[in-house]
Amino acid sequence: ELAPGNTIFRNGLLDASLAAGDPQQIARVLEEGLAVMGSSAGFLNNAAWFLATSPDSEVRDPKTAVEFAERAVALEPDANNTNTLGVARYY
Repeated sequence: ELAPGNTIFRNGLLDASLAAGDPQQIARVLEEGLAVMGSSAGFLNNAAWFLATSPDSEVRDPKTAVEFAERAVALEPDANNTNTLGVARYY
């Protein structure tokens, strides 16, 4: 059985969507993930990283990346989440 609320599952879907390179699919996976994982620092951090660093200009969204990273830091102010916030702000 799939676990839609599992961070690893959601991050895997996001990775697969990014690899496929379909901006609409990526947006859908992010939207669905946020509906289920909106309070998961891990999911928010990974989504922020993908949006900040994507080589695809159609996917890259620094403003949203900063918003997600700020939420992740507020939930878990660890080095990983803080690093992602810094990267998102840089871009």
